[in-house]
Amino acid sequence: MKKLKLIVSTLIFVSLFGCANSDNQNSNKSENDTAVSYNSDCLRFESVDDGYKVVGVTNYNVENIYISSMYNEKPIIGIEKGALFGCYFLKNLTLPFIDTYLGYYFGATEYRDNSSYVPESLKTITILGGTSIPEYAFYECSSLTMITIPSGVTSIGSFAFDRCSSLKNLTLPFIDTYLGYYFGATEYRDNSSYVPESLKTITILGGTSIPEYAFYECSSLTMITIPSGVTSIGSFAFDGCSSLERVNYEGTISQWASIDFSDLVDYPRFSNPLSMKKLYIDGKLFQEENIVLDGIEEIGSFAFAGCDFIKTITIPSSVKSIGFEAFYGCLSSLQRVDYEGTISEWASIDFGSTITNLLSIKKLFINGKLFQEENIILEGIEKIGSFAFSNCDFIKTITIPSSVTSIGYAAFSDCSTLTNITIPYSVTSIGAYAFEYCYSLTIYCEASSKPSEWNDYWNPTDRPVYWGNEWHYDNGVPTLN
Repeated sequence: MKKLKLIVSTLIFVSLFGCANSDNQNSNKSENDTAVSYNSDCLRFESVDDGYKVVGVTNYNVENIYISSMYNEKPIIGIEKGALFGCYFLKNLTLPFIDTYLGYYFGATEYRDNSSYVPESLKTITILGGTSIPEYAFYECSSLTMITIPSGVTSIGSFAFDRCSSLKNLTLPFIDTYLGYYFGATEYRDNSSYVPESLKTITILGGTSIPEYAFYECSSLTMITIPSGVTSIGSFAFDGCSSLERVNYEGTISQWASIDFSDLVDYPRFSNPLSMKKLYIDGKLFQEENIVLDGIEEIGSFAFAGCDFIKTITIPSSVKSIGFEAFYGCLSSLQRVDYEGTISEWASIDFGSTITNLLSIKKLFINGKLFQEENIILEGIEKIGSFAFSNCDFIKTITIPSSVTSIGYAAFSDCSTLTNITIPYSVTSIGAYAFEYCYSLTIYCEASSKPSEWNDYWNPTDRPVYWGNEWHYDNGVPTLN
């Protein structure tokens, strides 16, 4: 009697709740069978040369169907037209791939019939594999509330989610254009007309960029998740997301700081969730006043733009570049920046602008001390970065070592107190405006004439320049002949 009850209970569970193919199912297939159907729970399979295809179901009352990528240690390589026909109570469907419009698996002959064949009970779709989502894949599947696309997918066709009017949660492997494109929009301005108002959460699994206008005027979105692999976020990416409550970032604050927001020249606040005070890291709203960065080589353009809650930042010596206006709009609250390297290492950083260089605004601390040295001796570096000493009005002299081969764009521009500088033979390249507005400066060059790789505007203010045959060293001091 107990055995009978167990059998009945098992049949009821499979009938009402779900069925799945196991990756290691056993069958009665003989070596000579080549096109015979096999049952696995409620699924029917047919063997083909390289694997199996799903050809039908045996239980039409099932609510959950899970079709894995393998059966009998061979791949599932196809799902026959109408294989899932009659599953009128189906709620959740997991597929190994989707290689056509969804309705095909339920008996539809074209994508326009999706709504007539896909059961209204179906709410969630999970795709396990494949490399592409066809155009019109889920067209007018108006009952779906959640769709999950795996990270291995590399292309999503146009209109893939068009008229999915009940969709609430969408997981994408990447986003390579404005969101509305996947719903049928022809330009970003139409996001609000095509992305359904029901859609609340977007999870991005991979990719390296969030395009400009990606979520423009997607006013119903409340939560977006961004992976740690993203290295750039375009302008206006989140503009008009009036209901957005949080952006979950799966990396660290150091990784976030290295993201490039270089397109945000006019409106940085529209694309940086950190400045919008909506960035969540490790599940927590990030509003730390004291930030310690580590393990990164660059701080992206506008990385901390508009972050008026930041008081201190620690920058590691590994940083090689600091992007355009990285600290735009936060200088009034920023009290100090602690740099873990030397002044020579700081000088070799490429800066995107004058304001980016915290040395010029007198907030840079090296070895725990505010750096305001009047006479600077550089050593052990091969270049002086763009804007390295720009607008540093406290510097009188700088000694450049013979290891330096290049001086970047506007490296010493607006150094109004700089009185003299010697440029060694080793310097073969100087960027434009390197010594612009240095009105107190006299320049001594070891080269006998201007090297070809020195920009024509390296000394646009026409400060006095003496070439190697016009002067000599007297006890280490440049002296005119």
